[in-house]
Amino acid sequence: MENRLEALMQDSEKVGEVIVIPRSHIRPFANQPRKYFDQAKLMSLAESIKETGQLVPIFVRELENNNGSAHRYELIDGQRRWHACDIAGVKKMKAIVLSVQDEEEQFTISVISNFGRVDHDAVETALAIKRFRDNNKTVAQIAKTFARSEPWVYQHLKILKLDQEVLNMMSPEIPEEDRLIFSTALLLADLPPDLQKKIAKTVVGNKIKHLQAKNIIRSRAEKLGIKIGDPDRAPNKDYNVLRSFVGKVKRELEVFLSMPQTFFDRMFQSRDGEEHGNVVDKLEHDIEDLKALLEAVKKAKKK
Repeated sequence: MENRLEALMQDSEKVGEVIVIPRSHIRPFANQPRKYFDQAKLMSLAESIKETGQLVPIFVRELENNNGSAHRYELIDGQRRWHACDIAGVKKMKAIVLSVQDEEEQFTISVISNFGRVDHDAVETALAIKRFRDNNKTVAQIAKTFARSEPWVYQHLKILKLDQEVLNMMSPEIPEEDRLIFSTALLLADLPPDLQKKIAKTVVGNKIKHLQAKNIIRSRAEKLGIKIGDPDRAPNKDYNVLRSFVGKVKRELEVFLSMPQTFFDRMFQSRDGEEHGNVVDKLEHDIEDLKALLEAVKKAKKK
């Protein structure tokens, strides 16, 4: 399956058969992994398309039987561009037609195409992973599809243990400062549903930082005799994951730390204050988490 997908994607690039299709003849893929579309980002993309046109073709499949509908094609990849062209008033779209075997192959191509671009929320990602698992994909295969680690896959599957009300608190439609963050949600998933909801509401309502939230969750879990975390994790394997993570952080940090201040000034010249603030907030949060990781490693008992 993976070799066939790679061949499909490569062949489309080699042949370069870009056709122009009326947008009204294309329908969205109902089961595609992306469910939420940020309106502000869509407006920005629409403005870009108005200015320069649709530079990147979408991927579609031809419908064998459209039952009298005007739709002749279905999206595989490019629903953001499809929405943005509508906003921009663009009537025709550039597209590459792919031949897919079935809906599962269509879904897989959509995942491969989408998950390296505009952020997907954690619940969308978890549901996509669950679908792969329901179709008998191994965790190793799923990790390769997403170009992520196996622990990353297990973490996203774990948040589906959360009560729906708690999952709703992670929605990207909620302002970021009022949203339940992934790392806190992951710890809550080990608790009973009623306690999940109670603590989640406290954390979100009082804007409690992750480190304090972690202490609250662990304290409540200990009183109930519940172990937080995965008891079946393999320490030696996780050590290699940690080493790989530290190396990756160092390599990627070096790129930015070698840049002069003028590089960052130019980077944010075309960004509004909210975007700048969001990046600052995320960096501060990540630094807090890295400090907590550092403390845990420092305190680790050695022979």
